Amino acid sequence: MLTAARLTRVFKSSPEISFDDRSRLVFFSDCHRGDASWADNFADNESVYTHVLEEYLRRGFTYFELGDGDDLWKTGNFADIRNAHAHVFDLLRKYHSERRLHLLWGNHDHERSNPVYVKRTLQFLSDTRQLASVKERRRHALSPEGVRVREGIVLRHARTGQTIFLVHGHQGSILGDWLWWLGMVLVRYVITPLQVFGVKDPTSPAASPRRAGNVGGKLAQWAAGRKQMLIAGHTHRWAFPKPEEPAYFNPGCCVSPRAITAIEIAGGKIALHRWREGSDARGYMKVVRDTIAGPVRLANYLTMDIPRRRVSSPA
Repeated sequence: MLTAARLTRVFKSSPEISFDDRSRLVFFSDCHRGDASWADNFADNESVYTHVLEEYLRRGFTYFELGDGDDLWKTGNFADIRNAHAHVFDLLRKYHSERRLHLLWGNHDHERSNPVYVKRTLQFLSDTRQLASVKERRRHALSPEGVRVREGIVLRHARTGQTIFLVHGHQGSILGDWLWWLGMVLVRYVITPLQVFGVKDPTSPAASPRRAGNVGGKLAQWAAGRKQMLIAGHTHRWAFPKPEEPAYFNPGCCVSPRAITAIEIAGGKIALHRWREGSDARGYMKVVRDTIAGPVRLANYLTMDIPRRRVSSPA
Protein backbone atom coordinates (compact mmCIF):
# COMPACT_ATOMS: atom_id res chain seq x y z
CA MET A 1 0.00 0.00 0.00
CA LEU A 2 2.79 2.45 0.91
CA THR A 3 4.70 1.64 -2.28
CA ALA A 4 1.63 2.09 -4.50
CA ALA A 5 0.71 5.41 -2.89
CA ARG A 6 4.26 6.78 -3.19
CA LEU A 7 4.61 5.66 -6.81
CA THR A 8 1.29 7.24 -7.74
CA ARG A 9 2.25 10.51 -6.09
CA VAL A 10 5.60 10.62 -7.89
CA PHE A 11 3.96 9.67 -11.20
CA LYS A 12 1.46 12.52 -10.96
CA SER A 13 4.13 15.11 -10.11
CA SER A 14 6.82 14.00 -12.60
CA PRO A 15 7.78 16.15 -15.60
CA GLU A 16 7.02 14.77 -19.01
CA ILE A 17 9.41 14.27 -21.91
CA SER A 18 8.31 13.58 -25.46
CA PHE A 19 9.91 10.87 -27.61
CA ASP A 20 9.12 9.04 -30.84
CA ASP A 21 10.33 6.12 -32.95
CA ARG A 22 13.39 8.09 -34.02
CA SER A 23 14.52 8.55 -30.42
CA ARG A 24 17.42 6.54 -29.04
CA LEU A 25 17.27 6.10 -25.28
CA VAL A 26 19.34 4.03 -22.87
CA PHE A 27 18.51 3.39 -19.20
CA PHE A 28 21.06 2.48 -16.52
CA SER A 29 20.45 2.15 -12.80
CA ASP A 30 22.41 1.43 -9.63
CA CYS A 31 25.91 2.25 -10.84
CA HIS A 32 26.91 2.88 -7.20
CA ARG A 33 30.05 4.79 -8.14
CA GLY A 34 32.33 5.00 -5.11
CA ASP A 35 35.72 6.34 -4.09
CA ALA A 36 37.84 3.55 -5.66
CA SER A 37 38.43 1.97 -2.25
CA TRP A 38 37.84 -1.70 -1.45
CA ALA A 39 34.17 -0.81 -0.78
CA ASP A 40 33.67 0.58 -4.31
CA ASN A 41 31.68 -2.14 -6.08
CA PHE A 42 31.59 -0.10 -9.29
CA ALA A 43 35.37 0.00 -9.77
CA ASP A 44 35.65 -3.53 -11.21
CA ASN A 45 33.22 -2.69 -14.03
CA GLU A 46 34.34 0.86 -14.74
CA SER A 47 36.24 0.03 -17.95
CA VAL A 48 33.25 -1.83 -19.41
CA TYR A 49 30.87 0.93 -18.34
CA THR A 50 32.93 3.74 -19.88
CA HIS A 51 33.30 1.77 -23.12
CA VAL A 52 29.51 1.41 -23.32
CA LEU A 53 28.90 5.10 -22.51
CA GLU A 54 31.34 6.16 -25.22
CA GLU A 55 29.56 3.93 -27.72
CA TYR A 56 26.11 5.27 -26.84
CA LEU A 57 27.43 8.84 -26.97
CA ARG A 58 28.83 8.24 -30.45
CA ARG A 59 25.54 6.70 -31.63
CA GLY A 60 23.43 9.62 -30.47
CA PHE A 61 21.61 8.02 -27.52
CA THR A 62 20.07 9.96 -24.64
CA TYR A 63 21.30 8.69 -21.25
CA PHE A 64 18.88 8.10 -18.36
CA GLU A 65 20.30 7.18 -14.94
CA LEU A 66 17.54 5.83 -12.70
CA GLY A 67 19.02 6.55 -9.27
CA ASP A 68 21.89 5.36 -7.08
CA GLY A 69 24.34 6.56 -9.69
CA ASP A 70 26.77 7.62 -6.97
CA ASP A 71 26.84 5.78 -3.65
CA LEU A 72 26.60 8.69 -1.23
CA TRP A 73 25.65 6.32 1.58
CA LYS A 74 29.10 4.73 1.56
CA THR A 75 31.07 7.82 0.52
CA GLY A 76 29.88 11.02 2.14
CA ASN A 77 32.23 13.30 0.21
CA PHE A 78 31.16 13.43 -3.44
CA ALA A 79 34.51 14.99 -4.41
CA ASP A 80 36.16 11.64 -3.65
CA ILE A 81 33.79 9.89 -6.09
CA ARG A 82 34.33 12.53 -8.75
CA ASN A 83 38.11 12.25 -8.47
CA ALA A 84 38.03 8.45 -8.49
CA HIS A 85 35.98 8.25 -11.69
CA ALA A 86 36.94 11.43 -13.53
CA HIS A 87 36.58 9.90 -17.00
CA VAL A 88 33.00 8.82 -16.27
CA PHE A 89 32.04 12.38 -15.33
CA ASP A 90 33.80 13.72 -18.43
CA LEU A 91 31.44 11.53 -20.47
CA LEU A 92 28.38 12.63 -18.49
CA ARG A 93 29.43 16.24 -19.09
CA LYS A 94 29.43 15.57 -22.83
CA TYR A 95 25.94 14.05 -22.64
CA HIS A 96 24.76 17.13 -20.74
CA SER A 97 26.37 19.47 -23.27
CA GLU A 98 24.18 17.90 -25.97
CA ARG A 99 21.01 17.86 -23.82
CA ARG A 100 21.13 14.09 -23.62
CA LEU A 101 21.47 13.58 -19.85
CA HIS A 102 18.62 12.86 -17.42
CA LEU A 103 19.30 11.92 -13.81
CA LEU A 104 16.99 10.51 -11.12
CA TRP A 105 17.81 10.11 -7.45
CA GLY A 106 17.40 6.93 -5.44
CA ASN A 107 17.89 5.93 -1.84
CA HIS A 108 21.72 5.86 -1.97
CA ASP A 109 21.84 9.37 -3.44
CA HIS A 110 18.77 10.79 -1.69
CA GLU A 111 20.72 13.97 -0.95
CA ARG A 112 20.12 14.94 -4.58
CA SER A 113 16.46 15.49 -3.81
CA ASN A 114 17.80 18.82 -2.50
CA PRO A 115 18.43 21.30 -5.38
CA VAL A 116 20.99 23.15 -3.26
CA TYR A 117 23.07 19.98 -2.89
CA VAL A 118 22.77 19.31 -6.63
CA LYS A 119 23.92 22.82 -7.49
CA ARG A 120 26.87 22.55 -5.12
CA THR A 121 28.08 19.15 -6.34
CA LEU A 122 27.03 18.67 -9.96
CA GLN A 123 27.31 22.10 -11.56
CA PHE A 124 30.76 21.16 -12.88
CA LEU A 125 28.89 19.13 -15.54
CA SER A 126 27.85 22.48 -17.02
CA ASP A 127 31.40 23.84 -17.19
CA THR A 128 32.11 24.51 -20.88
CA ARG A 129 35.82 25.01 -20.17
CA GLN A 130 36.11 21.25 -19.67
CA LEU A 131 34.74 20.41 -23.14
CA ALA A 132 37.42 19.40 -25.57
CA SER A 133 36.25 20.97 -28.83
CA VAL A 134 34.68 24.19 -30.09
CA LYS A 135 31.84 22.10 -31.52
CA GLU A 136 31.04 20.70 -28.08
CA ARG A 137 31.09 24.16 -26.52
CA ARG A 138 28.70 25.48 -29.19
CA ARG A 139 26.32 22.59 -28.51
CA HIS A 140 26.54 23.34 -24.81
CA ALA A 141 25.27 26.87 -25.46
CA LEU A 142 21.88 25.31 -26.26
CA SER A 143 21.81 23.11 -23.16
CA PRO A 144 20.10 23.92 -19.85
CA GLU A 145 22.17 26.12 -17.56
CA GLY A 146 22.29 23.60 -14.76
CA VAL A 147 21.88 19.93 -14.02
CA ARG A 148 18.58 18.83 -12.48
CA VAL A 149 18.01 15.56 -10.62
CA ARG A 150 14.40 14.38 -10.39
CA GLU A 151 12.53 11.70 -8.49
CA GLY A 152 10.58 10.58 -11.54
CA ILE A 153 10.13 11.22 -15.26
CA VAL A 154 7.28 10.30 -17.60
CA LEU A 155 8.10 9.62 -21.25
CA ARG A 156 5.23 10.11 -23.71
CA HIS A 157 5.29 8.89 -27.30
CA ALA A 158 4.57 11.89 -29.52
CA ARG A 159 2.40 9.92 -31.95
CA THR A 160 0.70 7.19 -29.91
CA GLY A 161 0.50 8.92 -26.52
CA GLN A 162 1.96 5.82 -24.84
CA THR A 163 3.61 6.65 -21.51
CA ILE A 164 6.59 5.13 -19.70
CA PHE A 165 7.18 6.00 -16.05
CA LEU A 166 10.80 6.18 -14.88
CA VAL A 167 11.64 5.98 -11.17
CA HIS A 168 14.28 4.40 -8.96
CA GLY A 169 11.87 2.01 -7.24
CA HIS A 170 12.69 2.44 -3.53
CA GLN A 171 9.54 4.45 -2.88
CA GLY A 172 7.55 3.20 0.10
CA SER A 173 10.35 1.23 1.78
CA ILE A 174 11.17 2.00 5.41
CA LEU A 175 14.99 2.34 5.39
CA GLY A 176 15.19 3.32 1.73
CA ASP A 177 12.54 6.01 1.70
CA TRP A 178 10.92 7.10 4.97
CA LEU A 179 14.03 6.60 7.16
CA TRP A 180 16.67 6.89 4.43
CA TRP A 181 19.00 8.80 6.78
CA LEU A 182 19.01 5.84 9.18
CA GLY A 183 19.80 3.48 6.32
CA MET A 184 22.68 5.77 5.34
CA VAL A 185 24.09 5.72 8.88
CA LEU A 186 23.89 1.93 9.07
CA VAL A 187 25.58 1.44 5.70
CA ARG A 188 28.30 4.09 6.14
CA TYR A 189 29.36 3.34 9.69
CA VAL A 190 28.38 -0.31 10.25
CA ILE A 191 27.91 -2.30 7.02
CA THR A 192 30.67 -0.75 4.88
CA PRO A 193 33.48 -1.45 7.40
CA LEU A 194 32.22 -5.04 7.72
CA GLN A 195 32.18 -5.62 3.95
CA VAL A 196 35.91 -6.27 4.05
CA PHE A 197 35.01 -9.47 5.88
CA GLY A 198 32.37 -10.42 3.31
CA VAL A 199 29.28 -9.14 5.14
CA LYS A 200 26.46 -8.20 2.74
CA ASP A 201 24.32 -5.10 3.19
CA PRO A 202 21.07 -6.31 4.83
CA THR A 203 19.34 -2.99 4.06
CA SER A 204 19.57 -3.62 0.31
CA PRO A 205 17.15 -5.79 -1.68
CA ALA A 206 20.13 -6.83 -3.79
CA ALA A 207 21.43 -8.83 -0.82
CA SER A 208 18.34 -11.06 -0.68
CA PRO A 209 16.50 -12.69 -3.60
CA ARG A 210 13.38 -12.87 -1.43
CA ARG A 211 13.51 -9.15 -0.60
CA ALA A 212 14.24 -8.26 -4.21
CA GLY A 213 11.30 -10.40 -5.29
CA ASN A 214 9.02 -8.59 -2.85
CA VAL A 215 10.13 -5.19 -4.16
CA GLY A 216 9.81 -6.30 -7.78
CA GLY A 217 6.38 -7.79 -7.05
CA LYS A 218 5.11 -4.49 -5.64
CA LEU A 219 6.43 -2.58 -8.65
CA ALA A 220 4.84 -5.07 -11.06
CA GLN A 221 1.56 -4.90 -9.14
CA TRP A 222 1.49 -1.12 -9.45
CA ALA A 223 2.25 -1.31 -13.19
CA ALA A 224 -0.53 -3.86 -13.68
CA GLY A 225 -3.08 -1.89 -11.67
CA ARG A 226 -2.52 1.29 -13.66
CA LYS A 227 -1.83 -0.46 -16.99
CA GLN A 228 1.34 1.59 -17.07
CA MET A 229 4.78 0.82 -18.45
CA LEU A 230 7.30 1.21 -15.63
CA ILE A 231 11.11 1.18 -15.78
CA ALA A 232 12.67 1.07 -12.30
CA GLY A 233 15.91 -0.11 -10.70
CA HIS A 234 16.76 -0.56 -7.01
CA THR A 235 16.66 -4.38 -6.86
CA HIS A 236 19.86 -4.83 -8.98
CA ARG A 237 18.00 -7.62 -10.83
CA TRP A 238 16.88 -7.11 -14.41
CA ALA A 239 13.26 -7.64 -15.42
CA PHE A 240 11.81 -7.79 -18.92
CA PRO A 241 8.15 -8.88 -19.13
CA LYS A 242 6.25 -10.40 -22.00
CA PRO A 243 3.57 -8.12 -23.53
CA GLU A 244 0.80 -10.01 -21.72
CA GLU A 245 2.51 -9.58 -18.32
CA PRO A 246 2.61 -6.49 -16.05
CA ALA A 247 4.82 -3.97 -17.86
CA TYR A 248 7.48 -3.65 -15.14
CA PHE A 249 11.00 -3.40 -16.57
CA ASN A 250 14.26 -3.25 -14.64
CA PRO A 251 17.65 -2.47 -16.26
CA GLY A 252 19.56 -4.29 -13.52
CA CYS A 253 22.78 -2.67 -12.30
CA CYS A 254 26.43 -1.91 -12.99
CA VAL A 255 27.85 -3.76 -9.97
CA SER A 256 27.23 -7.39 -10.90
CA PRO A 257 30.41 -9.49 -11.04
CA ARG A 258 32.18 -8.65 -14.31
CA ALA A 259 29.05 -7.44 -16.15
CA ILE A 260 26.66 -4.49 -16.48
CA THR A 261 23.12 -4.44 -17.88
CA ALA A 262 20.87 -1.74 -19.34
CA ILE A 263 17.61 -1.25 -21.21
CA GLU A 264 17.62 0.34 -24.65
CA ILE A 265 14.78 1.91 -26.64
CA ALA A 266 15.42 2.56 -30.32
CA GLY A 267 13.29 2.39 -33.46
CA GLY A 268 10.14 2.03 -31.38
CA LYS A 269 11.44 -1.18 -29.77
CA ILE A 270 12.69 -2.05 -26.28
CA ALA A 271 15.49 -4.50 -25.45
CA LEU A 272 17.68 -5.57 -22.53
CA HIS A 273 21.44 -5.91 -23.05
CA ARG A 274 24.40 -7.12 -21.00
CA TRP A 275 28.06 -6.15 -21.53
CA ARG A 276 30.99 -8.13 -20.21
CA GLU A 277 34.67 -8.63 -20.81
CA GLY A 278 35.51 -11.36 -23.31
CA SER A 279 38.17 -12.30 -25.81
CA ASP A 280 38.33 -12.82 -29.55
CA ALA A 281 39.83 -15.75 -31.48
CA ARG A 282 43.34 -14.31 -31.07
CA GLY A 283 42.98 -13.95 -27.31
CA TYR A 284 42.65 -10.15 -27.24
CA MET A 285 40.32 -8.76 -24.58
CA LYS A 286 37.19 -6.98 -25.76
CA VAL A 287 33.76 -5.90 -24.53
CA VAL A 288 31.05 -8.34 -25.57
CA ARG A 289 27.37 -7.40 -25.80
CA ASP A 290 24.71 -10.06 -25.17
CA THR A 291 21.03 -9.40 -25.83
CA ILE A 292 19.12 -10.87 -22.89
CA ALA A 293 15.59 -10.01 -24.05
CA GLY A 294 13.87 -8.28 -26.95
CA PRO A 295 13.71 -6.27 -28.99
CA VAL A 296 9.93 -5.99 -28.63
CA ARG A 297 7.78 -3.23 -30.09
CA LEU A 298 6.63 -0.73 -27.48
CA ALA A 299 3.17 -0.76 -29.06
CA ASN A 300 2.77 -4.36 -27.83
CA TYR A 301 2.61 -3.05 -24.26
CA LEU A 302 -0.77 -1.37 -23.91
CA THR A 303 -1.09 1.53 -21.45
CA MET A 304 -3.94 3.70 -20.26
CA ASP A 305 -4.40 7.04 -22.01
CA ILE A 306 -3.58 9.44 -19.17
CA PRO A 307 -3.65 13.10 -20.26
CA ARG A 308 -0.68 15.00 -18.89
CA ARG A 309 0.84 18.46 -19.19
CA ARG A 310 3.99 18.42 -21.33
CA VAL A 311 6.68 20.36 -19.48
CA SER A 312 9.96 19.30 -21.05
CA SER A 313 11.75 18.94 -24.37
CA PRO A 314 11.98 15.89 -26.62
CA ALA A 315 14.43 13.13 -25.73
